[in-house]
Amino acid sequence: MNEFLNEEETKQQAACIYSLLMGDFRPEFLSPSAKRVKSVFDPSNPNLFEQLYGNGYDAYGRLCERLHPGEEEDRDVEELWGSALQMCEYMGGLMYGYGRYYALHPEEFPAIPPEG
Repeated sequence: MNEFLNEEETKQQAACIYSLLMGDFRPEFLSPSAKRVKSVFDPSNPNLFEQLYGNGYDAYGRLCERLHPGEEEDRDVEELWGSALQMCEYMGGLMYGYGRYYALHPEEFPAIPPEG
């Protein structure tokens, strides 16, 4: 399983999906299949991610202003914000890899433990 998650193809596909979700590409240059993946920042499709991202970004600005009035950035706050985004990207890549693996091997999908 770990070998599958580390395959270059899986990593590239996960990075591509992540970039499409984040709106890193101009829509007019996307292939029809890539256009199926909607950016979380698509103004025609407001969603929870965009709201949460906006809340976090606003809190980032308020915290920087409180720590350093008149300045726009704080190194530690920048590190927290950047690390949170990198954790999202890392977790998304793992989820993509596991999803891809179990789509190809549904018989190996782990049993969901009972709540208790």
